[in-house]
Amino acid sequence: MHDVQTVAYVQRMMANTLRQLDGPAVLCADWEHVEILSPQVSEAVISMLAVTNAKIMCSGILLAPQAATFNLQAERVIRDANNPARKAFRDRGKLLDWLADVLKPDEMQAASAFLT
Repeated sequence: MHDVQTVAYVQRMMANTLRQLDGPAVLCADWEHVEILSPQVSEAVISMLAVTNAKIMCSGILLAPQAATFNLQAERVIRDANNPARKAFRDRGKLLDWLADVLKPDEMQAASAFLT
């Protein structure tokens, strides 16, 4: 997510996917390789996340443990999107443990494979 156009594209793709679901969604994202966001991109990401709040049952976002500055920014972005069902994790196992409450076994396998 290096520019506002990329965030807008991701938002459109996410919205299209979420519209195809009958019920709420569980999301798992890997932001380990995302770097510091410009203020404009940061605001676009907040908007992207907030727009999908109504469809989200829970969302776990993996952050790189060593990226302290970005992690602070990511946590602010997630908090500002205003959905307590979205959480950031620095540990894959803890993220998967959190998702285990809502995912079926085959979905857990997919989430684990995605995060590997």
